[in-house]
Amino acid sequence: LSISVEPLYKVLNVLSLIASPSVVSQGQLVTLVQTVRNDGVVDALATTVGASVITGAAVLQSGPLPSAFASYLTYGASLQQAFTYIYAANTVGSLAFTAFAQAEGQTYTGTSNSIMVQAPSQLSVTAFTLAPGSLSDGQVFTLSVTVSNGGQATALGVAPSNIVRSGTSGAPVLSGPTPSSVTLAGGSQQVFIYTGTAVSGSAGTQWSLGYQIKASGTDSNSGALTTTANFFASNTVTVYKRASLGAQLSLSRSQVNVGQTFQVLM
Repeated sequence: LSISVEPLYKVLNVLSLIASPSVVSQGQLVTLVQTVRNDGVVDALATTVGASVITGAAVLQSGPLPSAFASYLTYGASLQQAFTYIYAANTVGSLAFTAFAQAEGQTYTGTSNSIMVQAPSQLSVTAFTLAPGSLSDGQVFTLSVTVSNGGQATALGVAPSNIVRSGTSGAPVLSGPTPSSVTLAGGSQQVFIYTGTAVSGSAGTQWSLGYQIKASGTDSNSGALTTTANFFASNTVTVYKRASLGAQLSLSRSQVNVGQTFQVLM
């Protein structure tokens, strides 16, 4: 005679609890996957699951999903189920979770990996210089733009944007910027260079020239567009009308002899 003896309670096993991605920006969504298996020999009826934050701060957006599921089967079927939670990472620093599976008064827990929450990339234009400080019509000038990333997350495809001319001069054609775009780590900066040729205004002999600019890129963690909130203005320079020089030559005598001295007047 063979008798099977069942345990007094069901043995649930939290196989894994994985938070991803491993690095996020503040405010970004985090996916938490809890995998639970019944290692007992009878069905684990009325099983419930849940999760919470143990390190850092995050707000539950949805989950667990599925919220309704079949009872866990015997060890012969080896049924396991994955449950998904979505959280929004609230604070900068380390973030970790714990989760439980419960059936008939018995609770089983697991702890997730830790992920890093970074301050989002934050771009700003910190310097914008038009040189030289005065120009003549037709003279070549440079625009130097310094863009900084004040966040922790790396910014991708960073470049100056939305450049706007101001002043009374004509509209120069700009070339650049050089480099065209960069990857900018948190806490670093990059100088971009434009070149142009000064153009006179429609009337008068001197005119003003200046520019305003922004910068933009993409947060490497969240994929969100990051851009400067306001325009940054360059210095304003004066463009002068190009000098027009002429010359006239004349001789002091209309007729001279061989060897005789004469003057050339200019």
